[in-house]
Amino acid sequence: MPIDAKQLLSERDPMLKKIIGAIPKPVTQSTYDVFFDLMSCILEQQIHYRSAKKIFQKMLDKAN
Repeated sequence: MPIDAKQLLSERDPMLKKIIGAIPKPVTQSTYDVFFDLMSCILEQQIHYRSAKKIFQKMLDKAN
C-alpha cells in the first residue's frame, strides 16, 4: 500500500499542513523519455531558465 506523503506530512507537522492545504498540487508533464526529462530537471534546477533552454538544446543536439 503506497504512503500518501502529503497526508503523512500533514499529520506530523501542523505548519506543513497549512502550507500543503494552501498550495495546489503541481502539474507535471512527462515526455516519456527518461533521459530527456531527467536532464531537463537537472538543468532547470541548476541554471537560470533562459540559459537552461539554450544549454539544454545544445546538449540534445550533441546527444543526437
